[in-house]
Amino acid sequence: MMEPARLDEVIRTLAKSLADEVARIDPNVTHRIGSHSNDVYPYRFWQAFALSDPDFTVVFSVDWWTTASAIKLSADIATDDGTLLAEFRDLCMDASMPAHERGRLTEEWTRELDSFVKSNAGVIVRSLIQGPKPGS
Repeated sequence: MMEPARLDEVIRTLAKSLADEVARIDPNVTHRIGSHSNDVYPYRFWQAFALSDPDFTVVFSVDWWTTASAIKLSADIATDDGTLLAEFRDLCMDASMPAHERGRLTEEWTRELDSFVKSNAGVIVRSLIQGPKPGS
């Protein structure tokens, strides 16, 4: 398994690539990023995209969840009201798996995640243009 600092580096590189692709589609889209951790989530990353209404965002997020027996990485793209737009496959690993094997699987997962985010840049822009759903 990657260390949180290395995972952050990889995810931020992915996020820059996603921001570049979104800007290519619509240069008026702005974005901001952040990450944090706590006892349950050693790593949480988010990237929020907005157009003229900063109160409506579309968020790309990555979570690293851990227990004594399992490690899980998940990623998705959703509106700020919780509407799921695209969900990437989870990576679930047994915590007792050898570190080199967890590292290999994590590297593979992040490579596939790169394709996922790039292929969903248009979904982000379309959702921002459409705005929040009525009643949200």
